[in-house]
Amino acid sequence: MSRSMALALAFTALVFSSCGQDVVINVDELPTGNAIGSAGSGTFNYYEVVKKSTCPAEYDGTALPQETDTWTSTVAVEQTEGYFGMDLEPASGRSGYAIDGGIFWYGNYRIGGTYWWRDPGARNGIKFINLMDGRFVDGVNDMKGETKIRVMEETETDPLDCEITVAFTAERIL
Repeated sequence: MSRSMALALAFTALVFSSCGQDVVINVDELPTGNAIGSAGSGTFNYYEVVKKSTCPAEYDGTALPQETDTWTSTVAVEQTEGYFGMDLEPASGRSGYAIDGGIFWYGNYRIGGTYWWRDPGARNGIKFINLMDGRFVDGVNDMKGETKIRVMEETETDPLDCEITVAFTAERIL
């Protein structure tokens, strides 16, 4: 099987496996792309809006994102050839949250990562698995795209497995 066919099958598996089923989305080892240079690197104002959520409004004392919720934060973006990564500022509520993967010569990127969230007083942490597909627009000054988030917490009595779709835009500030 060729590398491109294997990547296409892996992409299809990621897309179709993120629907709250018993399939693990592996976002920890996304491949680098074929872009060159570092023009995408910089700091961006980052805007998110929840377009769809199958999650309850609250789970184990933790409020979960719902449709029309919005967030604004700052992200540091690193491009090194085909490698592409983002770090959200600690004020985003996702302290230490970094996602990475690959960027391609035409400006599209696919990155992913996992973070845990626990509100004070909640029993357990909630796992957020993020798969982001985005692209640069206006050269490398703006970005837009969509993030699919699988939200999970395994308990014997009340398991959580739902999905959130978030649209995002970003504007370069540095």
